[in-house]
Amino acid sequence: MGAGRLPFPVRRALENGRGLGVGDIAARVVELYEEPDSRSPSTKDGQPLELMYYAFDWAGPDVPQVREVLCTKEADGKPGRVVEITLAAPSL
Repeated sequence: MGAGRLPFPVRRALENGRGLGVGDIAARVVELYEEPDSRSPSTKDGQPLELMYYAFDWAGPDVPQVREVLCTKEADGKPGRVVEITLAAPSL
């Protein structure tokens, strides 16, 4: 098991349909989903993060309209890591 990776049974339960999971390197998000519609700084529990925002309004009202991926920032030569993935309706 690599550094920052969860044990397989837990990790598998937390992966999305394309295999992206909590603990993956942030660059994998872009590999799987291309560049996000926007990137912005964010924080969670005081930790500085990067938010990658993808809009799916083209997909219709019966599916989630937004994917938000929160990642740690690259630091000291270590890649950023996915800490949270959210699928939701867009906020107004």
